[in-house]
Amino acid sequence: MVSMEVMSGSEPTAGASQSSDDSGIETSECSPGAGVPSPDLNEIVINVTLESGAFQPPTEDYSVLLSVWYSGELVWQQRLPHGDFLVTPTPAPAPAPYAPSFMQRVLLPPAEGVQDPHKRQATQELLGALAKGVMVASYPQGLFVWRRCRGRVYWRGSGAPPATPGKLERDDVMQVFSEAAFRQALQLYRQGQGAQPEPHVTLCLGEELGQQDGPTDKLIIIQMEQAFARKLLDMPEVEMASVYLLSLEPSCLISPI
Repeated sequence: MVSMEVMSGSEPTAGASQSSDDSGIETSECSPGAGVPSPDLNEIVINVTLESGAFQPPTEDYSVLLSVWYSGELVWQQRLPHGDFLVTPTPAPAPAPYAPSFMQRVLLPPAEGVQDPHKRQATQELLGALAKGVMVASYPQGLFVWRRCRGRVYWRGSGAPPATPGKLERDDVMQVFSEAAFRQALQLYRQGQGAQPEPHVTLCLGEELGQQDGPTDKLIIIQMEQAFARKLLDMPEVEMASVYLLSLEPSCLISPI
């Protein structure tokens, strides 16, 4: 079960009218400060409730390799621990004395390194529309995202619609990667009954993302990959089968007399 918990602070402004242009940036008419992150981000969490008795491998399996491309150039890459973090170009404001620390932030680099001047300008505009950021949560069930920014964000992964671009709706939590679905798809692939599943999720900022589009085709691409998925994909078939058996509950391994 997935939910958003707002422990304190202001809610998103209601009644704001939204519009979009061909640049892929949605503009809000509610206030001129719509692009400034709210100071209560450290108190907003994505709550994922684990089912009772569910098997949980070690937490380090759910660290995330996060990679960022600008016009095909890898500009940032780092492995992050499991849990919640915010992807944004905006630094966190200075906390008040004795205030709780802010949520970990992944700061997107500025667009100065983009060589093409037209792409550089377009990338700067997209970064401005991403000021409030996209929250990401990495848990044993998979990856969850919450789009807070006004800029449109499209995604592709094992759970995305097959025919149309997946779009993140604003202020909705969406599961973009399922641990269970990936394991099942990988098992079918090993049995010759399906295609090899992607171990990562791709986010595209401001532009629709087709099934064949890669980092070189878009202005800003973000990819997220949980460590366990890559490990399973690279694991020999015999070893993977033993891991699968260990993940089953004991009752599933006992044959009735």
